[in-house]
Amino acid sequence: MLKEHPNWGEYSKAEHSLVEEITKKAQGVFLWVFLVVRSVHESVTNGDAVSTLRRRVSQLPQDLETFFKHILKSIDPFYHPQMAQMFHIALQAEEPLNIMLYSLIDYCTQDLSQVLRLPVEPMDKHDVFTRRKQMIRRLDGRSKGLLEIHTGHAASDYLGPRVTFLHRTVRDFLLTKEMTEFLTESLAEFKPNTVIFRAYVALIKFMPTRKEHFKRSGVLFRALEEAFFYAYRAESESGSSESELVDDLRYVVEDAADPLDAGIPWTPDCFVEFAISRGLTQYLSQHRECSPGARDIINGAFLREAIMESLKPINENSPDLTQVVSLFLRRGSSPHQGAWAREVKRETWNGLARSNYYTSLMFQASQTRHRGDSNGHGAGVRGAYQIGPKDFRNNPKGSIWGDWLETLSLSMVEPEMDYLWATRQKRILDHLISHGAEVNETSATEARWGKFVDGLFHLSKQPVLEKRISDVYISMLRKLLRHDANCNAPYQGSTISKVFFANIRGMAAPPSIAELRRFVLAEGSEDPVETSLTYLELLAQVAMALLQHRAHPSCLTSAAELHEVFPRRLAQPIQDLWESRRAEIAAESGFVKMVIGWVWWPWS
Repeated sequence: MLKEHPNWGEYSKAEHSLVEEITKKAQGVFLWVFLVVRSVHESVTNGDAVSTLRRRVSQLPQDLETFFKHILKSIDPFYHPQMAQMFHIALQAEEPLNIMLYSLIDYCTQDLSQVLRLPVEPMDKHDVFTRRKQMIRRLDGRSKGLLEIHTGHAASDYLGPRVTFLHRTVRDFLLTKEMTEFLTESLAEFKPNTVIFRAYVALIKFMPTRKEHFKRSGVLFRALEEAFFYAYRAESESGSSESELVDDLRYVVEDAADPLDAGIPWTPDCFVEFAISRGLTQYLSQHRECSPGARDIINGAFLREAIMESLKPINENSPDLTQVVSLFLRRGSSPHQGAWAREVKRETWNGLARSNYYTSLMFQASQTRHRGDSNGHGAGVRGAYQIGPKDFRNNPKGSIWGDWLETLSLSMVEPEMDYLWATRQKRILDHLISHGAEVNETSATEARWGKFVDGLFHLSKQPVLEKRISDVYISMLRKLLRHDANCNAPYQGSTISKVFFANIRGMAAPPSIAELRRFVLAEGSEDPVETSLTYLELLAQVAMALLQHRAHPSCLTSAAELHEVFPRRLAQPIQDLWESRRAEIAAESGFVKMVIGWVWWPWS
């Protein structure tokens, strides 16, 4: 960097000693060297004497945190609010945001009406170039290089490069308690996610659009995905919705697509379903189609949409639809509604995951989840799908509740359905049951909740089962049983409890501890024996729960069957409970016989 400077030749005699002094102070910390060289570069530009250069180097702090503070102190206090805005936004961004978006922040920090009043005026190349050039200078003045332009991200001419932290240690420094307080004091009541969403609306209003921009790989499509992701986060941040702005964005996109005959992620008459998929609870709560008594609230179409959307694979950044489900239930949708449901055109989950821009980033980022690292970002937003014609069809299966329970039971064994997915499904179960779901609903001649018990059995056969996931499903099972789910209800030509115990009897004898250790070490588990025994513990807990809630003891023929499957520490409590149930049934049977004998005795 210094050798390339046109003035560096003037310092050739002092070059060796300066390099030696910098190297000695750096103590092997490359970032420190980079920052010092950048500071010296400024001195060389100013034509400072060698003695001034040496004094500059000697006065620079040796530890990085103090160095960062030194850099921030050099920023003009007049710019501190704008500096704090930029840092807040960079800290909140799930992936680095483009420089054009940063250039529009000034429109978005005051009143919402500022963004609403912005005209739809696509910029030409000269406007884009000028705005970007100004923003690069502004970024340097407000952050003094702690935020930098990263050109490695693919971007259109309009969006430009992304803005990233100089290094991940900068982000860590800004998240310290001292710096958090400093940034908060510099900018009271700042809502970064709200500002980012508003800036995306402005960005799209000024975006030059062509038909190819609306494709999944297109610039506008990706900008829309990001915009609605931050709309969701803005609701979570403020507890309210910028409904006017969501609708404004909707109409801007529809108006831009219409003359180009371009496809968008929703059809004009089905935007509510799109908002459901994005988890915009506050927006939906203000929408007239979601008011109590509205058609699709009463017929359950929106509830079914939210329920089935929630069953898709997710990651930590996917919208949580449990509040959307709760909203529709509170507005009057019934878990037992299901005779009519919207027809939607869906892609397969795997196809959706591979075609979705954010999900692909999520898969890349799973290896490098350092927020602030320019190579490891992924927002992981659930992908869009096209809503088909606004048709209705008869649902032959049954209620929303029953369809959700069956789909959940089939989905829980999929590897994509992780702990976060399970906990969200547990909350949906709580909402549905609290609004009167009939746990013993039948389909044809069998109880539908039997599928859930079946799902637990198949879950136990997974190569490696995480205990905290199995604990969530056991909690769900106990919830069903506490609300009078009948263990002896008809299922697969028998009963739920008999089918479950028949399944575990059909299992081979458990492998030895040595076999378990070899198998799970091959799978990469940190705790091989405990992880491997989780599947037996899951089955034992299911068995205990069923027997505790009046499963008929005829589900087992002998206690020996338990000891063939479970180790003694798991088998014995089940045996004790089974024997207790046998004694209870025998006592009930004896009492009934006594009463019948007493009633008939006078006539005998």
